[in-house]
Amino acid sequence: MFKEISGKKRNDLILIAALLLMAAVLLIFVRVRQNSASNGSLRLMISVDGEAVFDEPLGSIALPYEYTVSGADGGENVFLISRYENEEGDTIGVSCIYADCDEQVCVNTGTVTLPDTPIVCLPHKVTARLYEP
Repeated sequence: MFKEISGKKRNDLILIAALLLMAAVLLIFVRVRQNSASNGSLRLMISVDGEAVFDEPLGSIALPYEYTVSGADGGENVFLISRYENEEGDTIGVSCIYADCDEQVCVNTGTVTLPDTPIVCLPHKVTARLYEP
């Protein structure tokens, strides 16, 4: 009833199946990491010139919460920790909503909800990142 699949077609099918499996595993991994933000297991660390000035678990912060940081050069950054809606549901994220530097890279980074994705303000030497303890 079924014809024998030639070697080349069989190898192509195996490659496609392997790629689909890897994509599924990657999708599951990303969703688990995103959901860890909503269950409070993540912490937020904000540092100035490599020294932590704020390090708190997201679950212990009353949301929304603004935190103002004085940078190493005397500049100012304001971070907003808040609950955000996305296609997976509620998640907690952090964004830099104000910086008095010229570049505005930190502000343009947007909202970070995944661990180890930094928000960096080079002129003020300020870094904010979510991490899992």
